Amino acid sequence: DVCSSDLPACFALDLSLDVGDPAGHVHRRHVLVTEKQQTFALAAPARPAFVVVDPDAHILGELRLKVPADMLREQLVRAPTARGRWLAAQAMSRLDDPQAVAALARVLGDTREFWGVRAECASALGKIRVRESFEALRGARSAAHPKVRRAVIDALGNFRARAASASTR
Repeated sequence: DVCSSDLPACFALDLSLDVGDPAGHVHRRHVLVTEKQQTFALAAPARPAFVVVDPDAHILGELRLKVPADMLREQLVRAPTARGRWLAAQAMSRLDDPQAVAALARVLGDTREFWGVRAECASALGKIRVRESFEALRGARSAAHPKVRRAVIDALGNFRARAASASTR
């Protein structure tokens, strides 16, 4: 964002990135952002397995990223912060892909995962609205954590079928 044609950018932001490499290591990188919309490239010896933008939630506002599905699936299971995994689940809600549905269902059923990530997986499955996501949600109705259970019931409400209505009872 430019204040006027004679002045420099109105802000400069140090953006943190967690970059996961194919060997399973995560490296914290930083990029200086000076524009409202900015594209940048990071040098790496190989294609990253995943990249989490703003892993510590320092940016106020919404980030819209275009990330390949395979990187989102990796991020969902390997990001070091719950926020990174939550962001992956949120982004995967826009994928109509059997591998995304399977990954979301696995994490939804993982009782060791943070409840917020599991709830976001339920929400994502409800937005994808395919038979496999319905079955995963129906199987998770008895989740022990009440917030996960509530997210599962809410997600089941996105399906317009008699079986969905019966599943919420």
